[in-house]
Amino acid sequence: MLDSVVIPELAYPDLGDAVAWLCSVLGCTERLRIGNHRAQLVFPGGGSLVATQGAPDSNAGLESYTCHRVMVRVSDVAAHHAHALKHRAKILSSPTDYPYGERQYSLEDPAGHRWVFSQSIADVDPAAWGGELRHSRAQNDSSRLAEFARRYTAAWCSHTASSVAAFYSESGSLTINDGPPAVGREAVEGAAQSFMTAYPDLVVKFDRLEPEGDRVLYHWRFIGTNTGPGGTGKQVKISGYEDWKIGSDGLIADSKGHYDAQDWDRQLSRR
Repeated sequence: MLDSVVIPELAYPDLGDAVAWLCSVLGCTERLRIGNHRAQLVFPGGGSLVATQGAPDSNAGLESYTCHRVMVRVSDVAAHHAHALKHRAKILSSPTDYPYGERQYSLEDPAGHRWVFSQSIADVDPAAWGGELRHSRAQNDSSRLAEFARRYTAAWCSHTASSVAAFYSESGSLTINDGPPAVGREAVEGAAQSFMTAYPDLVVKFDRLEPEGDRVLYHWRFIGTNTGPGGTGKQVKISGYEDWKIGSDGLIADSKGHYDAQDWDRQLSRR
């Protein structure tokens, strides 16, 4: 599945010609071709789209033709569907599991625009359901993760803990120096807030990313003055890293933070 949260789906009379045009004119890269009716493309620097041969929802049993549709990735399709029903949305298709590892349902908004909501439920090899990987996601990971790391760093510097938590999966966790993990966005927000309260002027600087198997190390530098409640008034300057596991939703599923706690305490207690 593509990493973007919101994904436009555009219909073309000839998929091959459309993909060629999108790649040559707009600079897209074709990531995945699904038979002769569907293709996933990514934009340089981020963003993605799906191109289809004919109407994007032609396989859903719908009579009217639509030349576009919007796909939105969500963490829980069943809950999203229930919420839409509660608000009497016009449901076009109920939650259904597909062989490509997605659970999806669709609805139509008051203006007639069609939306499909998709939850990743399995990581399935495209070859198992007729897909052909044209360009590996790993080939785009470096620039995508670097941009993700820059935005994550900016969230820390914003001094808004909820902005930091938004980079974590709903059930994501943050562990600091082998302490007890903060599990879930609310707990991650609390952990971030504790640093922001203790160090109101904190600044985090992004140093570098270091791939480590199926994880990535996010190296950072921290500068902050301990002027929060009960603080010592001393400034701390220290480097460390977070060991990230990125989930299927493109957010942090697990982060293990590490820094030299003895050096940190020494700087706080120096005269």
